[in-house]
Parts: sequence; structure tokens; C-alpha cells
Amino acid sequence: MTCASLETIAGWVLGELPEAQAIDFEEHYFVCSTCFARAERLLELERTLRSALPPVLTAERTRELVARVPALTEVHLYPGERGVIQLGEAAPLGVWYLHCDLQGVSSVDLEAHSARGETLFRFADVPFDAQRGLVAMPCHLHYRALGTGPEFHARLSSVEAGGPRVLAEYVLDHALS
Repeated sequence: MTCASLETIAGWVLGELPEAQAIDFEEHYFVCSTCFARAERLLELERTLRSALPPVLTAERTRELVARVPALTEVHLYPGERGVIQLGEAAPLGVWYLHCDLQGVSSVDLEAHSARGETLFRFADVPFDAQRGLVAMPCHLHYRALGTGPEFHARLSSVEAGGPRVLAEYVLDHALS
């Protein structure tokens, strides 16, 4: 077998190759350092993308994350509160649980600003758990690279016929080591 195309390697990584083609590739993969290296890079990319977290979590994704990361840092905040999340090499990931009354709300927007008022991000129609009254927002140690300082001001708003209505505001402080 000659070296596999990138499409074939990607199909193998994703488990989408027909069985006979997968067997042929695997026989070649173990003796060809070029194909082995290409497949390893694609496997690493696939693992990275699979573990990447969106900016706001669904209830199902939150349960998966809590089950997968036993030492997950979790901080619950209620309207008007300030919280601190501690992240470091031993605990690089955490979740903010932004609680507020979400009964009857059909859509929630999330925005965050730096302590100086600069918009950091704004997401429309984020997942929320109306029954538990919360929005789950993951936080990564990598956020320190933003260079905006440790404090975010977060706001949840509902979108209604008369325009947006602020549901709650929070101060999210980060102790990043």
C-alpha cells in the first residue's frame, strides 16, 4: 500500500472507514512512520476538539464535565454577588453557575465586560436550565492569556418583545496561578 490520503487517515481517525479499508490502513500505519505521524497528529486534534468546551454549557455537557473532571472547581453565584474561582496547573478548569429566576424566559443572552468596561464577549441565546435557574459557564486557566485582568462583569438578559431585560449581574474574579 502506498501512503494513505489525508481523507483516508481522517476517515480512520473518525471511525468512518469501511472495515476492509480500515484493516488495510492499519497494516500500513504500523510500518510507515509518515502515515503514523499524520494519524497521530489527527488523533491529537480530534481529542482536542472533542474536549473543547463551548463558552456556555448545556445541562448535559455540564454533567459530562463534572463526571469527567472529579476535581472540577465549581462556583455558584446569585444576582449581585461577587465570586472567586481558583484555577492553576492542578485545577485548570472550573465552572461558574450563574443563578437567577429563569421561569418563563424563552431566550437568555450572556455578556461579559472587563473591570474597565471593555466588552470581552457577548453570546446570544445561550443554553440555560430554567428549572434549576442557572447558566453554566466554563472557565479555563488559559483565560489568563486574554490580558484583561482577573475580574469580569457578567450580565444575563432575556430577549422580550419590548427589548432586552437584564435578569442578573455578577462579578467573576479569577485567581489564576
